Amino acid sequence: MSAHKPRSNLRGAKNRRKKLKFLQPIFEKATFAIAITDDRGCLVEVNASICELFGRSRQSLVGCCLTEFTFGE
Repeated sequence: MSAHKPRSNLRGAKNRRKKLKFLQPIFEKATFAIAITDDRGCLVEVNASICELFGRSRQSLVGCCLTEFTFGE
């Protein structure tokens, strides 16, 4: 077995990086709040609009989970 990733996976990763690079300016300049979460619902990236909405810095939001900003039942 080879320790290298299959070529198709490498192409897929390259394509994802290109798309992310293309979308980054849109993400940053959006006038509406955008957050990217991991599979647990924790913030991994936020734009300036969501920082303004919550009145918090990017550094203080990244790593927080969405449950911290929602109402309990």
